[in-house]
Amino acid sequence: MMKQSTLTDVTLYLIGCGKMGSSLLRGWLRKGATLENISISDPHPSQWLVALSGDGLRLNPSQIPSPDVVVIATKPQLIKNLGNTLSAFKASETLFLSIAAGTNISTLSEICGLRSAIVRAMPNLPASIGQGVIGFFANKHVTHEKVQLARTLLSAVGDVVELSHEEQLHAVTAVSGSGPAYVFAMAEAMESAGISAGLPRDIAQSLAINTIKGAGALMATSESPPCKLRSNVTSPHGTTQAALAVLTDDANGLKGIIEKTVSAARNRSVALSQTGS
Repeated sequence: MMKQSTLTDVTLYLIGCGKMGSSLLRGWLRKGATLENISISDPHPSQWLVALSGDGLRLNPSQIPSPDVVVIATKPQLIKNLGNTLSAFKASETLFLSIAAGTNISTLSEICGLRSAIVRAMPNLPASIGQGVIGFFANKHVTHEKVQLARTLLSAVGDVVELSHEEQLHAVTAVSGSGPAYVFAMAEAMESAGISAGLPRDIAQSLAINTIKGAGALMATSESPPCKLRSNVTSPHGTTQAALAVLTDDANGLKGIIEKTVSAARNRSVALSQTGS
């Protein structure tokens, strides 16, 4: 039977421990997971993993007892090579949790078993510092108890949002998965504009980064939505209003640009899920 949704007692098998797999592992350990309950398969383990194996972590074991959760964190193109590994758990009550981009539940079901409990999740880069946002979708074989277990595992690296349709993961990919790059690009643009306005590069960069950092923290802690916060900082006929008149211009405004940006990312996500390349 599936154990309770606490990381202390959950047995985990992590396949692939690159950047995101390592982020998850660090999050689980912070939340109380025990090394003795964790098995990891990775062809090129880091020195960190090797060190953890000396403290009880099972690294590249030859046999894996049926775990509570198998976490698939490999590159998407390697998924189909996992057939023998994943099919070994078909008859168990194991939950399969995949963070492999572009790999549909239908594809995972063919490998893991048609009646397998499968959760697909899309974390983003800030998960590496425990500040991510993760959208996930569970198929019909995932019980309420297992959904809560998936939430527990994913929330170790950030905020979690459950989706009602698998197709919504394309939008999650476009908004939050690729979203950090949009923010980094905004910081680059602000830095460049600051230099053009007469600031030294280091000061312009510091102002750009910390302005975005502070604005993000304010949005995260305020009860007001972003539109209200924007209104609060915009005095009539002031500098911010002059700037926003350019930023929200109907012809070349930020809203239209972001809509096109997200649409392009979503369309690419759909194409990748269909072709795998």
